[in-house]
Amino acid sequence: MDEHFFNIVINSPGALRLPNVPEQFRSFKGPIIHSAQWANQNIDFENKVVGIVGNGASAVQLIPQLATRVKELHSYQRKPAWVMPKRNFKFPTFIQWLFYYIPFIMMIFRWILFWSMEIFYPALINGTWIRWVAKWYSKRHLKNEIGNDDKLLKVLTPKHALGCNRIIVSNDYLATMRRQNVKVHTDIITAVNETSIHTETGGQQEIDILVLATGYLVQNYFAPMRIIGKNGEDVLNTWMTKRPIGYLGIVTTSAPNQFGILGPHTGLGHNSVIFMVECQVNYTCQIIEEMMLQDARVFELKKSTEDEEMKLLDIQMKKMVWGNLDSTCGSWYANSRGINTTIWPWSCVNYWWRTRKPDFTKFHFLETLQNNNFIVI
Repeated sequence: MDEHFFNIVINSPGALRLPNVPEQFRSFKGPIIHSAQWANQNIDFENKVVGIVGNGASAVQLIPQLATRVKELHSYQRKPAWVMPKRNFKFPTFIQWLFYYIPFIMMIFRWILFWSMEIFYPALINGTWIRWVAKWYSKRHLKNEIGNDDKLLKVLTPKHALGCNRIIVSNDYLATMRRQNVKVHTDIITAVNETSIHTETGGQQEIDILVLATGYLVQNYFAPMRIIGKNGEDVLNTWMTKRPIGYLGIVTTSAPNQFGILGPHTGLGHNSVIFMVECQVNYTCQIIEEMMLQDARVFELKKSTEDEEMKLLDIQMKKMVWGNLDSTCGSWYANSRGINTTIWPWSCVNYWWRTRKPDFTKFHFLETLQNNNFIVI
């Protein structure tokens, strides 16, 4: 194994990268494809009977496209998603001209987009009137797309709390579910054999191709990479068996001189994570600059800072929809203990304000690292 030595490590593997392929589906002998591995496959879907498992953000993009090509499409879903209409349109030539020749116009439009999403943040706080409006808006969209099909309307009406899992944005998914060649299955899948899917009520469906939109191993964090922190701590093991701890999702006391990009608790349920990445990169660069100014070889987060941050985070989380992630939600935001380890419980503006300029009193800047070096494997 090659060894490389660095003064600083920036850990940015991303959360949605390790496909979740449940073992029960591996017994299927026909073509099988996970939504994350689409580019690596060459499968002919024309006039085939296709089963798709999952109805999250990946599935709602695949289903409308597959439905027009296959003979039958069988959609297996545990829980219906909250769906919002997509605000998508073609820019007129005049607007394109303005963007090209008057640069600040594009910046203004970007900020309009940002604030139009940021005002949705209160909808994720329990008991707010905006939350009620958001639920009404989603249900109206569902009714408009499904029409008078009461049976399908019942199947696609979510019963879990709005926002406890990812809210879906689509203009064609719900309408596609009305097609004659599309069938929704809500029974639990109990077995998968070489050619068919079996459900708990005794249903059996023969399929030619199996599509898995079963998400990602988000709670595996930066695996298969390992970080051996101070005093020999296996950071990945600690995070997976207990919970990830740190400050602003960027730094942790366990691993001095390491920064995380889109670390724990910095995902979003209402806005663009690109904004969070920009804040984190800015914050990281400022700490590195301070290390250079102080001629320090090591920066280390103070334990008191980390403890206070986690306390505040837990208090805020209880006010949010993610404060009680029970079985009705089944959220991938939470770890096996039901703790939200993924989503930032405040607004993007709050995150920008807290990361715009680091408070250097929250860190130790040292000439040498005490205890042990940390190791990335």
